[in-house]
Amino acid sequence: MVKKIMTLTFKDVYTLFLISPFILFLNSWKKFYLRSHFLGIFLFSLFYSYTFIPIPSSDATRFEYRISNLGDYSWDLYVHDLKGMYEEESLYTDAYVYTVQFILSTLTDNIKIYRLFFGFVYFLTFLSLIKLLVSFKTKSITPKKFNWFLLGLIFLIPFSSGLNGVRWPLALMVFLYSSYSYMRTRKIKFIILALTSFFIHFISFYFLLFLVIFILSSCFYNPKIISLLIFFSLFFRFYFSSFF
Repeated sequence: MVKKIMTLTFKDVYTLFLISPFILFLNSWKKFYLRSHFLGIFLFSLFYSYTFIPIPSSDATRFEYRISNLGDYSWDLYVHDLKGMYEEESLYTDAYVYTVQFILSTLTDNIKIYRLFFGFVYFLTFLSLIKLLVSFKTKSITPKKFNWFLLGLIFLIPFSSGLNGVRWPLALMVFLYSSYSYMRTRKIKFIILALTSFFIHFISFYFLLFLVIFILSSCFYNPKIISLLIFFSLFFRFYFSSFF
């Protein structure tokens, strides 16, 4: 006898969230491909972000220490940090965290709000990527297989990664989502979206090189030129590794 999985309505999602976000998560992931269940996982992710405590020496810990000790983050200081991103004494080599701090510092100094914001951006991208990967119609991916695929990704890429890492997990998810979307649709807007990953974390420069190789190889195929591009991308990867 096959056990029927209950489909949650939006009202069910909000009610379960108020009762227990964890129960909502357990009842949402089995039909994640439905909009109401997607919302259930996302709401749990926001709750997780708000109550999250980063591990010592993580990107999040350093950022929160900076917020607690810097005080007022003025426009002049923000511009100064952006201009000096690639100098040796710079804390970050990308604009994302500086921009988030400048915007949110005008509203609050509550660390939990920062965690909630980082969680909102990361999990929306992460969950959208998972949904995108299985959105195309194929008989080989049944709802049951999709459920296990989602659960497996949660264990392989823990929820904590996007909050502890702050920058590189989000940059990776943005790049994967936009590059995969481009491969499926060939729409230029997804290339522009992929480029934004560079401003989240400098390591995306390496990813973007491979995207360029893919785009060029789809326009023409010359093994020597493609091999040369791959060589230069690997060279840049090791050359810029000191920035990561």
